[in-house]
Amino acid sequence: CDPIHVDRYQYLVASKEQEAIELGAITVGCQARVAKGRKFPVGTEGKVFWIANEAGSYGVLKVGMETADGEKVWINIENLERVKEVK
Repeated sequence: CDPIHVDRYQYLVASKEQEAIELGAITVGCQARVAKGRKFPVGTEGKVFWIANEAGSYGVLKVGMETADGEKVWINIENLERVKEVK
């Protein structure tokens, strides 16, 4: 797993959610976009509803994301980027 993604997630877990969000961390409830990978098309967006507590067998954190059409996808956190929220 990319150490940057692990650091961002651990930073969030350490109760510094607002600062983690400013750094672009993937959090439950945020909008995320597929930025790379081959399983799902780049640009696919959805709402994150689950993040694994620990890395899986391939050493990456898995994320559950629901797309706009209701499809639930399971993807590596490394392949996502947070979508900036417009205020």
